Amino acid sequence: MSTQSLTFASPKVITIEEKPLNWENFKPVHPRFMGVDSFDARVTKTISKFLDWNNFFQKWGFPPEFPNILENQEWGDVAEDLYEDVRNLYQELLDEKCLYPVALFGIWKACSVNDHVLVLKEKQPITSLYFPRLTVNGTDVSVADYIKPMYALKNNESDYIGGYAISLGEEVFNKWIKLKAEKDNYKSYLLEDFCQMYITAVADYLHHSIRQSVWSGISESDRLEQGKGIRVEIGKAECPELEACEKLFDLLDVDKEHFMVNEQFYFNSDFTICGYFFAHPQAQNFPVSETENLHQTVRQNFI
Repeated sequence: MSTQSLTFASPKVITIEEKPLNWENFKPVHPRFMGVDSFDARVTKTISKFLDWNNFFQKWGFPPEFPNILENQEWGDVAEDLYEDVRNLYQELLDEKCLYPVALFGIWKACSVNDHVLVLKEKQPITSLYFPRLTVNGTDVSVADYIKPMYALKNNESDYIGGYAISLGEEVFNKWIKLKAEKDNYKSYLLEDFCQMYITAVADYLHHSIRQSVWSGISESDRLEQGKGIRVEIGKAECPELEACEKLFDLLDVDKEHFMVNEQFYFNSDFTICGYFFAHPQAQNFPVSETENLHQTVRQNFI
């Protein structure tokens, strides 16, 4: 596998949370499917099992945990009102038939060279994906470290990386734009936060389904617990550069406009998300520094 014109630092063994990645004895998980396929993301009853209500309520300034917050003596009534409002909004979206998620995913051969992942797709040049190094517990780490390095690959061996793109569709996006134009701030915030929670649930359901059916089976009762692989979103600290989005859409061979991504590869992450899957059993998402939550402060004005 050629590295083309790229120059990389010498490979080194890293440790993440004091767990060394032993590449000598590691055999990459071979998927039962490789290439690109669509995913039926309209199974609303199943997707609802992946909704992160804890995160939703914390955005609105409520203390954890859900559903205990609904029984809280101080916050319970207000929390119950918000919960009823968002469930009514969800039903409204279903009744209006404006919540139709579209999802694509792909799995390709890959290896790593330092903080780059080299992706090999048939009949295409090698794609180099950059994942920056972050300092975690005093160690500089990159999610590329979860892909077996080129120097450690044995004869005819390959590691693998997955990718995905999901959109909730123009109908729900246009509904949100209309609410903002009408200055219905409460309902527009409610819709925005619900959509973010919902599209994240679609992505988690997709990840779960892939790991269960085509890429290292997991039991039906598991819900992507630690050790089952990770999902990395483009635009987050682990993969911040929009160039990664352009390369992903090339790998998926899909029109970016179908996923409401513009010419500069900007997108609204409440209605479109995309990123990569890593299957290493020790893979984990890296913590990022907390910043002032203006988002939460704005919503607290309504409760």
